[in-house]
Amino acid sequence: MNTDNPTAVSPPHRFRCGKRKKPRSRYQEKARANVRATEFEKDNRRPQTLWKRIDQGLDWMIRLGLDPELATPVGKLYALEVLTKMQVQAANYYSEVAGRYSRYFIEGRRNAASPSFQRSFRGHDNEVQRHIDNGTITAYERKATYAKSQWARMLKWVPDREARAIMDQICLDNLDIPSSYHGDLKRILDNIAKEFFGNPK
Repeated sequence: MNTDNPTAVSPPHRFRCGKRKKPRSRYQEKARANVRATEFEKDNRRPQTLWKRIDQGLDWMIRLGLDPELATPVGKLYALEVLTKMQVQAANYYSEVAGRYSRYFIEGRRNAASPSFQRSFRGHDNEVQRHIDNGTITAYERKATYAKSQWARMLKWVPDREARAIMDQICLDNLDIPSSYHGDLKRILDNIAKEFFGNPK
């Protein structure tokens, strides 16, 4: 170490006191590399990191044919380990049932961003008249009756206006809800899952 110049920097092979550093062995270098790799792997498994990866590469993943539900607020809560897989299925089924009911019984097209809702809605203008002209109105009415009964079953577990607003906001409109409502959301989804899917094993 250069003691004449107090600002001099010790060379890489020496400590600041001037003592020579002992070179690391290959075993030590390999162990340090394994530690760095393990830390990187743990960071990539963190829910927040996982969701960031999904969000950043969403358009590319959709072009590859992956499910767009991954990008919904429900998918985000699943990535963050707030919701279970069964609860996510219940949320998507709520959107599907709402879409079928809206197709048959709500005038006009509802502006809902949910992919599940849009797949189930698939309504067309003058749909009733077309079925009358084609002689398929009986089958159309049968599907409408089924959609109405499913929606009535669904609403048993969405008992009040506040609960309905929470479900519509996250499941249909694809908007995040405050974390203070996560507990209510999970309870509603658990009840829906039991109603329509039975008790999972």
